[in-house]
Amino acid sequence: MPYALYVLIALIFIPEQNKKWFLRRKWRQWVRLLDADQDGVISADDMERTNAKLEQIRRLVGARNTPLSAQEQKKWWNNNIFKSGPGKSISMTDYISWLESSAPPHEMASKLKPMVTGFFNFFSTEDYEKKNLIMSEDDFVKFWTILADINERHCREVFVKHIPSPLTMAYFMEDFVAFLSHNEFWNEYGYRVFNILKYKDTSRCCRV
Repeated sequence: MPYALYVLIALIFIPEQNKKWFLRRKWRQWVRLLDADQDGVISADDMERTNAKLEQIRRLVGARNTPLSAQEQKKWWNNNIFKSGPGKSISMTDYISWLESSAPPHEMASKLKPMVTGFFNFFSTEDYEKKNLIMSEDDFVKFWTILADINERHCREVFVKHIPSPLTMAYFMEDFVAFLSHNEFWNEYGYRVFNILKYKDTSRCCRV
């Protein structure tokens, strides 16, 4: 193969593979937020334990006065996570395969936004988000230490260096949508949540 053709193929295909790998890595981070026992399978027990964390966030952050009903909680999990059937466990590999096939890259944000909105409904509401109340640094730290056991110092460093001020719950939710849907390394919106979660990724190098 002529060298020039080899270079051309590399320029076309390798960046696309890197984008695919990067998005998969972020999806693995998302699965780990839901997989409470970190065994690589999201189960009904993981659902209960993760819901307890989200309830703790609701009480501490104060963006929702009453808990989301048990029926609505299960509905979100069944519609968005348990793709093998209602309440049935699903492996990280199978879930990521479903995400990858759920929409083409340019439609991924619109596809996943309802899922993220439903996730935020566990501890926030649409009315609260419309108020554009400022989310404090302490609330930001509480969120990540409860949900993902992220080191407080790391949370504060990311908040100061990478999070635009003022931060609101609505902006925070949009960052989550970007995190799950944008495959470009240089996209600042998609990189913010990744930047928090990569702290826990340093000892993990598995690939789907």
